[in-house]
Amino acid sequence: MTSRPSLLLLDGEPLGSLAILGSDMYWIHGRFTPLPAFERVAPLFRLLESALDDNVDAQGETADLHLNLLQHANQLGLTVKHPNEKVEAIEDFKIEAGRFEYKTAVQPAEGTTVLLGSECDAALLSRLRQAVLRQGGSIAEASFTVAGSQEVIVFDIRLPAGVLEVVSETYVGLSLCGPADLVAALVSELDGR
Repeated sequence: MTSRPSLLLLDGEPLGSLAILGSDMYWIHGRFTPLPAFERVAPLFRLLESALDDNVDAQGETADLHLNLLQHANQLGLTVKHPNEKVEAIEDFKIEAGRFEYKTAVQPAEGTTVLLGSECDAALLSRLRQAVLRQGGSIAEASFTVAGSQEVIVFDIRLPAGVLEVVSETYVGLSLCGPADLVAALVSELDGR
């Protein structure tokens, strides 16, 4: 069963559909299918992309020449509306040859924390990784801390619908933290429901 695509919106108006294919720690990517309204902003996207291309030097650093134009791209007010009706503000967006990449300013929200099991349960962590992948997300280690005999490993989970955090802590266990709806959906996926 294929899920419905997310929509790229400008001031609430759909510009195109986003078939999300995957993500890494920062960028969500996939196929972009423009809708008729996209034609009125397509020249701006082309201008912004060429400004970026023209201002990247041999070392890959962005020069200052068109920074005001590039900052304008990030202030267009683009949002993504997901099939679950959640809307996220876009921090950066790129389109090229029918493919897109975007990142949001979403941070893990305070909310629910669920203890999944033992921090030593490698099979549990593997099942969690698979559940995240099935939901179109990514999981990556964000930090590792040792304090005496206690280790704390924090993993960031980026899903199309938002961001979660997993904490593996000695003597505590493996905990999933974030907005209640996202935590519940991932726990349900993890449990195979």
